[in-house]
Amino acid sequence: MTLEQLAYLAEIVGVILVVASLAYVARQLRQNTDAILAQSRQSILAASHSELSMTIANPQMTVQLTLDSPLTPEENVRLGA
Repeated sequence: MTLEQLAYLAEIVGVILVVASLAYVARQLRQNTDAILAQSRQSILAASHSELSMTIANPQMTVQLTLDSPLTPEENVRLGA
């Protein structure tokens, strides 16, 4: 095998390694995106759970919030506003 053939072989191996590296990075980015989406869904679920818990614990506040009248200071404290 000549030096020129060896250089061509090294170049081919280099290209294969670059393509493999790019495929690996693409896979890692996809996994990272999936993890971020799952974390976002979990945050949304936690916020919904918190709101539902407040609604269950204070049903009279839920009724008061649907009315057009302003909340009293005590109701604002209960609501956490």
